Amino acid sequence: MNTRGLHRYAPSVVVMIAAAVVLLAGPMLVDRLQYSQESLTTRVARQDLRSSSLLAQMNNTFESIARAVEPSVVHITVERSGRGMLASLPSQGSGWVYDDQGHIVTNYHVIADASRIEVRFVDGLPHTAKVVGGDESTDIAVLRIESRRVVPILRATDTRVRQGDLVFAFGSPFGFEGSMSFGIVSGQGRQAHLNTEGGYENYIQTDAAINPGNSGGPLTNIYGELVGMNMAIAVDPKDPIRSGRFTGVGLAIPLDIIEFAVEQIIAGVPIQRGGLGVELRDMPSDETLIADLGLPESGVLIESVSQGSPAEAAGLQPGDVILEAFGQSALRVDTFRTMIHNLRPGSVVRLQIWRDKQLIPIDVVLGDWTLIDLRNRLEDLGLAASALTAEQARAAGLPAATGVRLERVEPGLTADQHGLTASMIVLEISGKPVASLTDLVKGLDPLSRGEAVDMVYLGSDGQRRTRTLHVGPGR
Repeated sequence: MNTRGLHRYAPSVVVMIAAAVVLLAGPMLVDRLQYSQESLTTRVARQDLRSSSLLAQMNNTFESIARAVEPSVVHITVERSGRGMLASLPSQGSGWVYDDQGHIVTNYHVIADASRIEVRFVDGLPHTAKVVGGDESTDIAVLRIESRRVVPILRATDTRVRQGDLVFAFGSPFGFEGSMSFGIVSGQGRQAHLNTEGGYENYIQTDAAINPGNSGGPLTNIYGELVGMNMAIAVDPKDPIRSGRFTGVGLAIPLDIIEFAVEQIIAGVPIQRGGLGVELRDMPSDETLIADLGLPESGVLIESVSQGSPAEAAGLQPGDVILEAFGQSALRVDTFRTMIHNLRPGSVVRLQIWRDKQLIPIDVVLGDWTLIDLRNRLEDLGLAASALTAEQARAAGLPAATGVRLERVEPGLTADQHGLTASMIVLEISGKPVASLTDLVKGLDPLSRGEAVDMVYLGSDGQRRTRTLHVGPGR
């Protein structure tokens, strides 16, 4: 055997064998190393999570919020009488316990036209509820049950809600009772133009998930205290597929508005809100204009003052800028309007006014915002009117609480164009009795939409007549 040849090839053989071993064993070694690294990383991460007190505290806090709020939340089922299959199908919503007397608050639209209302607590037991009252303009209603003891929710009264605050929405989205979601306060003072009854809007915006069935449920802070009531979601009208489903913008009624309305509803008195009788807008952002006019950089600008309003009586003028109210400066229209509406008529408000580069204090005695709003809407039609007193009704041969007298009709405006004249006493519009300015405004409202209405009235001779107010000018 040629050992010299064997020695010559031995190193090559060794290299080839080594290479083969590496090729075969390499992937196994790499796999083992990778597995060891992943195992170590996983163990360290798990240990970190177990030792992370912050995350554990957050988790425990969320659980505590759920336990604190759940007993005060109710699922609401509403049956409505009417014709057709849809009228007979029950609808659903949510609500929450207001006090230990069994009062439950929800949205007005949840229980409107209900023939029967059932509420169900977290224990699943159903209870029949009765309607105490409601306020359509703010979409707030109060129910009551008497069949069990209840746990009222804690309310964050006098606590200011701020953008960025964590909030939790409770209710029954799509009928899933006892649901909870969380997010932040995305914005405040939102107006979504949802109200068609002359109400005002000042909503909390949140990205906490709100869906159909959440309406009327509580929105709470991190202490389980109520800061608002879920009411609606914003939808894109151009996207019918997602219409009616949560898109990241939920709206809730703030607590101060809720408490103001609920206390009056429970007391059984008509809801009265303070009003000024002015048209307002936020200060313009044009720095040149502000400098030229000598205006302040922030405040609420009065654009117009209604005739005979509390604002006119106090001496407020178009062009005045409200710099301060209730000791608060840097006002915006939405916050200022809420402040005013959350006071009763007759309340005195001191305003700091900027006029002719001077600061002027003015005290205003608030009027009834509802009446001011109604009179403004009648003014738009070219009308001034007043409900008949019991004495005036009796003198006209009418039952008490009947009829509205037209005091003034402005030439050339809508009312005049449709043949209305001063001294008419309106009794009915489109088959519905007219006994208040609200009835008159609602009855005449179709005229602004180009629709005709039938009106029953007493003429100046005391005779009862019927007239159709036609679309467009003319009698």
